[in-house]
Amino acid sequence: MFDQLKQRWRHFIEAPPGQRFKEHFRQRQHAHPSALHKKILAIGGGILIMGAGIFFLPAPGPGFLILLIGAMLIAEESFMAARFLDWADLRIRRWIAWSLGVWHRASLPAKLLLALGAVAILAAIVLGAFSLLFL
Repeated sequence: MFDQLKQRWRHFIEAPPGQRFKEHFRQRQHAHPSALHKKILAIGGGILIMGAGIFFLPAPGPGFLILLIGAMLIAEESFMAARFLDWADLRIRRWIAWSLGVWHRASLPAKLLLALGAVAILAAIVLGAFSLLFL
């Protein structure tokens, strides 16, 4: 089982950005087409796992990984979700490249201000997710 997961993960990572989720969808549908009730369970489970990922984003490490696992579950069963995730992947990569460029050119006081702003945005996201999920 773990060998199969490793192989699927390697194939996912090796696919070009902007094509990863669609390729993952095609591969999954070709190998094991799902019945409607299994699709609904997989998409629902993916949404729940992504919610947990958002909740754990402030923690170092696991939040992003949990979010990615939930997204992959959804993308396995929905081509529209796979297309959206590929689109978002490209936009996020561009934003990260731009952000790193700004970070490297910034002075120390600007870096401190940027870090403080990022912490404030992250706190707002966590507070919003917490209030949506638990209040």
